[in-house]
Amino acid sequence: QSCQKEIMAAVESQPALEPLDGAARNYLDAFVALAGRVNEANKCYDRKDYEDDGFAKGKQMHAPLVQAMENFKAASSAFSDALEIENDKLLAQERDHVEKTEGRKLRYWRMLTMAEAKQLTNIIAEEKFDIDKATAKLAEFEKAADELAAYAKDHKDELPTMWSMMDSSIESFRIAAKERVRRVRDKKSYSQSEIMRLNGSSGWTVDGSAEKLVRQYNELVGRSNSTH
Repeated sequence: QSCQKEIMAAVESQPALEPLDGAARNYLDAFVALAGRVNEANKCYDRKDYEDDGFAKGKQMHAPLVQAMENFKAASSAFSDALEIENDKLLAQERDHVEKTEGRKLRYWRMLTMAEAKQLTNIIAEEKFDIDKATAKLAEFEKAADELAAYAKDHKDELPTMWSMMDSSIESFRIAAKERVRRVRDKKSYSQSEIMRLNGSSGWTVDGSAEKLVRQYNELVGRSNSTH
């Protein structure tokens, strides 16, 4: 009920924002439909009706429940993608405003570096990706990161507290991104030990893995958000 109320309030607010509003409606419809199927199954199993009908009702509920889950998964993914698109637009607008009002100073280069890091991660975190596209995007990230580092070096009086940790996180992400691109570009297979770690909970320790890349990106985002 809380989800329905909040989403509908946002959807009905003006001005309209498509395709985000439509994706939100589809998400909510799929969510409500799934909740209905889950609640139906929950009551059935809480009451142990299966002991009376030999799981007949459970078998009947299975296909519609699975379909509702698949519909929700698709709607959730589409909603998430639409949110990301709008969020990126807002961030780009904010960065343009910063450039116009403040110039290309620390805040601008930091925002650009984070934007490039996100775009790079979205490309190379996939199992397969276009090497040429990834290489070009990596170069764009490195250029922004280098500009940020150069500005920070020349304007130490403008640096926020604990900037060194931000700088370190950027470098760690850079290394993980380069390892990831090299691993896929060179078609370097994972060793048996690396496969075991990837299949376990320590995939982030494997050089060139998507898990390590995403971990370093998330740490970079966290460091950026906490460095003021």
